[in-house]
Amino acid sequence: SWRCTPTAGAIEGLDHGKTTAVAPDKSLPSHWPWRGVSIESRYTRPDEIPYLASTGMNFIRIQIKPDKRALREKSSMQYVFNAELLWADSILDALRATGITSMIAFNNPVLDPNSKIDKTTASFWKSEAELDSAHSLFNLIIKRYKSRGEELVAYEFMSEPAYRDWE
Repeated sequence: SWRCTPTAGAIEGLDHGKTTAVAPDKSLPSHWPWRGVSIESRYTRPDEIPYLASTGMNFIRIQIKPDKRALREKSSMQYVFNAELLWADSILDALRATGITSMIAFNNPVLDPNSKIDKTTASFWKSEAELDSAHSLFNLIIKRYKSRGEELVAYEFMSEPAYRDWE
């Protein structure tokens, strides 16, 4: 078995100082230990994935950021959310072709960048409508990608949600 030790943050069962597991273990995540980077649509195209694979990378964190894209492109939220998902589709297809695995990260489920509401505001956490919307978006992403293979092994929703109460 493997676990994170609280003192060093090390993973037991791994040969420290090396990048390979001591022995193949079915309880470890696919392609473990992961060696990779985070990418987003603004900076990464699918045709760049083979280069990343050539560096020995075996994991990509795919960041879906429709709120940032909406500000950048001055487009509707529906358009940019769909554009982000289409971009993620193309990245996942490229990952499948290279044998790299990934995680989909969607950390700000508030789609209106002008609303002044995000996962750190009290109004988000107190609003049933905002929470229901976030839940619906997470479910939409899961349903869209549930049939993917080894190219997608995890989801990250609202990493490190913080609550500020000084609104």
